[in-house]
This record gives sequence, C-alpha cells and structure tokens, in this order.
Amino acid sequence: MIKHINFSKPTNFTGRNGYMKCGGVEIFPFPDGTLLTAKTSRGQVGRCDIKIPDENLEEVGTELIRATNKNQKIPGLKVCAFVEVSTLVPKTWKSWFWAAISNKAPFSWGDNDRSLVGASDFANHCEESLLDCRETSQSAVTRFLTKVRALGQTYIDLEN
Repeated sequence: MIKHINFSKPTNFTGRNGYMKCGGVEIFPFPDGTLLTAKTSRGQVGRCDIKIPDENLEEVGTELIRATNKNQKIPGLKVCAFVEVSTLVPKTWKSWFWAAISNKAPFSWGDNDRSLVGASDFANHCEESLLDCRETSQSAVTRFLTKVRALGQTYIDLEN
C-alpha cells in the first residue's frame, strides 16, 4: 500500500532533473525494504528515490523523530517500536487465550490507551501459561512463540 504524505509547506529536493520544489513524499513497500520517493509541488513523482532496507527502518524512523525533537526541544522524549497484540494472536484463539495468560501475569492491561510489554517478557509468560494448553496444538503454540520472539526488542501493545 502506497502512503502519500503532503507537506504543510513546500521544501526542495535534488533529483535527476536538478533542484525541484518538493510537495511531499510517497512511501511504499519494496522487496526487502521501503521506497521513499519525493513528490513535486504539483504532486508528480520526482526523480529522487531512497530505498531503505527493512533492517534499518526502525533506526531511520527513530532518528527522524529524534531530529524533530531537537527542533522542538522536548526534554526526555524517547522513541520505541511496538506492534498491536491483535496482529500476533490468531483470531481463533481469542475465546480462550486471554483467560489462559491472565493468570499470574507479570503485566496488566485494560482501559488504557497503550499497555506496552517487551516481546521477550510476553513470550516467556505465554510459554509458561500455554505449556499444557488443550485449546490448540503445541505446534501452533510454538509457531506463535517463534513469531513473538522474532520481534526482539520491539514492544507489544496489549490494548489493541
């Protein structure tokens, strides 16, 4: 899916055809990365592309936010990456999953805008809670835990 972002005021970019007015950018997934393309002030795609490898997207995004913070001078602003738990838990598990992991959970959720927990902490608790799960196969649980652990240092938002 292509994301179009129009800038609030024109800037500039240098592309194949020289120095141009920039009205925004287009961002879209590309094999093993994301492509960032400048748009002219007339909304046409400019001849200026940056392909960002998947493994560097989080770092680039974090640095863009930090650069913004330097301009706004917000002391102590931190940036973190998170995924919504609803994108991880299979839809067919919703009837039993939350009851199974709620018992003795080292984290809480409910009526918050965001409740973030580290992916490794979430995976470890789910592994303990789902050890003797009768609601689904152990291979399904293993696939789920593998997906969660692959998130590394990413947080999981338990509210969504």
